[in-house]
Amino acid sequence: MQLNKTIQSTNQNLEGSLEIFKADNLLALPSAIQGKSLALRGIFARAANASMQKGTTKEEAIFAGVNAVKIAENRLKRIAESQRQSKPKTTRAFAGSSPSAAFAMTAKAAEIPPEVAAGIVTEEELKEEFNLKFTRITKTEFDPQGRLVMTYSDGTKTLSQNVAPADSISQSVTLHTNPVFDYVLFNTTAGLTEEDFLPGMLTWNEFEDCLNVIQGDGTRLQVGLENYIEVVNRSGSTIQNGTIVRFSGVNGEEIPQVLPMIGDGSVEPLFVVGVLTNTLMDGERGRATILGKVRTLNTTGSDVGEAWQQGDILWVSPTNPGKLTKVRPTAPNVQIAVAAVLKVDATEGVLLVRPTIFPRLFYGKFLSTQNQAPALANTAYAVTFNATDIASGFVLENNSRIKALNAGLYSFDFRLQITSTNANQKNIWIWARKNGVDIPNSATKVSVVGNAVEVVPSWDFVYSFVINDYFELMYAVDDTGLLINAPTATAFAPATPSALLKVKQVNL
Repeated sequence: MQLNKTIQSTNQNLEGSLEIFKADNLLALPSAIQGKSLALRGIFARAANASMQKGTTKEEAIFAGVNAVKIAENRLKRIAESQRQSKPKTTRAFAGSSPSAAFAMTAKAAEIPPEVAAGIVTEEELKEEFNLKFTRITKTEFDPQGRLVMTYSDGTKTLSQNVAPADSISQSVTLHTNPVFDYVLFNTTAGLTEEDFLPGMLTWNEFEDCLNVIQGDGTRLQVGLENYIEVVNRSGSTIQNGTIVRFSGVNGEEIPQVLPMIGDGSVEPLFVVGVLTNTLMDGERGRATILGKVRTLNTTGSDVGEAWQQGDILWVSPTNPGKLTKVRPTAPNVQIAVAAVLKVDATEGVLLVRPTIFPRLFYGKFLSTQNQAPALANTAYAVTFNATDIASGFVLENNSRIKALNAGLYSFDFRLQITSTNANQKNIWIWARKNGVDIPNSATKVSVVGNAVEVVPSWDFVYSFVINDYFELMYAVDDTGLLINAPTATAFAPATPSALLKVKQVNL
């Protein structure tokens, strides 16, 4: 087969190559490539062997080959998709009316993949695999009216909408497969409109003073002014343009999956991605803006019951998934500043997007409303809690374990209501345990003398925890006449908890 000959010839020309990979040797190919067509296996073999020739390891060569196949597949799929769209019958071929005005062809001939130009695969093989049509511009000429006529290899023609300046007709038009330019000069006053744009077009944006890249879904990338991340909607329903989305996994093509973001603390702030630039149906791919303008939105705030104004800073809503709010959230909700309102309008609003995550510190407050009396002297007991007052990043387990759901440096601050029930001198020891093990040098001894005497020991412990580590506050007495008491409410004061423990994050 011609492809095998091409690959063998190519490998022979790679002097010094180890030639480990051959398209027709499945045993030498990684599993990700073995199921591919012979054409794509040839692309892998050339890229991997070329990498090996440069002195890389076999693993690095495999990575280079697999990456080359992915790039080729995506490019060929895009070419095939673009070719399913019919070529325009007319195009704006010239801009300006003065003899010195620059002009540019905007009709798009079919791409010739570099794999074909390099001789790695043939047009026939790619035609069969991807149903491609390799049409080229074979002839360019001006008709008697001064319009540019471009003839394609399939016999179709594209005619310019407007007429070239007289001196432009004498200029020759030369086509190259791989042209090399010192620079490219764009017409900065072309005045192109939406109807002139074609996928793959590169034009000058005179309003934003930058280059425009016209993308396959009709969106425009302002080069240097905005950045995107390609995403796919796997939510099971349509996600609207302007929705703030979060990472939710990866699909088979290694594209991030997204869901609407919520700022109630149930989702880690680091999962935020950006704001969708187009509406995506379930399973559809699109783009999320991480920096730059998002247009054609409702920026009045009416969909969240607010009135937005120009210059308002918008945050991830803690109550409406995927929505924004001008009200800055407070704990336990998370703070993620997403955008600023540039233009207020119900349909043509504009946001400047730049998600900014504010540090999130975790905390908890746990208490006991019950008396805790030690059954035996000189015996270790864990202080128990029966209520969670407030918590973010911590949970109470087994009544005594304060479990960390996130790694960090934490301070555990406790308070015990100790009561003596006899006149003897008595001692209580208080210390900390981590994951069921006593922490060295963490104990403190407190002495109590007298009947009905009450003391309130209180201090803190500072320790580093990782996910699922747990803290326990331990105590022991040498006289069971000491207990942890919970006085009831009085006419003038609320009830007193027998034990209170607060944890707060002091560093990341």
